[in-house]
Amino acid sequence: MPGWRNGRLKRLKIVRRKACRFKSGPGHNLTFGLKYAIISTSNFVGLCIELSQAKREVQVSKISVSVVSGDIARVKADALIAAINSGGMWFGGIDGVINRAAGNLFHLQATNARPLKDGKTVVAKSNGHAHDGAFANVVFVVDDLQRSLAEVVYAGLKAASDAGFKSVTVPTIRMGVMRGAVEKSLDEAAVGMGVGVRSFIKKNPGTSIQTITFVVYNDKKIQSLLEGHLLP
Repeated sequence: MPGWRNGRLKRLKIVRRKACRFKSGPGHNLTFGLKYAIISTSNFVGLCIELSQAKREVQVSKISVSVVSGDIARVKADALIAAINSGGMWFGGIDGVINRAAGNLFHLQATNARPLKDGKTVVAKSNGHAHDGAFANVVFVVDDLQRSLAEVVYAGLKAASDAGFKSVTVPTIRMGVMRGAVEKSLDEAAVGMGVGVRSFIKKNPGTSIQTITFVVYNDKKIQSLLEGHLLP
């Protein structure tokens, strides 16, 4: 790390850390995974380098809500919330992610719960079966595009809470191949996500859920929109 030990930074020391956190406003944090951090001998300066990932998060009531970029199958959680249709056509998108990580372990439970109706939820559990995903279980929300996205998100969170899960991940529902099917723009979909989360938190003060992580796969525009509406 040439140069950092000289000049104005000569009184600082360099330490190895796995993560550091900045306060960015009331109730807000910025969390970074990194190799090095520059830390003052008396207090934290707020300068980190060699960042590998950044995550914005906000504390709402006792729940941490965050938006990250990455592969949702690799984000650790008690449950992954996914939208499915009632007809059993579960092939692409998030269904493909789940199947690649766990085969038919979770979708078979949704199949066994048929007939499925719009708005119904299915809590599919791993029941000790090992799979390649970082998520332990899946909460399916039946979405035949008859309800608002806020209602879909709320239903998934409520089912996860009723199951006693503490951490959940949420993909970019209706922001990929189903973009425009109900909500007419990405911004409108992001608004719906935010409304669903805030409604759930307001109506369920005793929820078991402690962390809600929205995972965006390699799309800075969608990530920015979700941060804007989920992390005000």
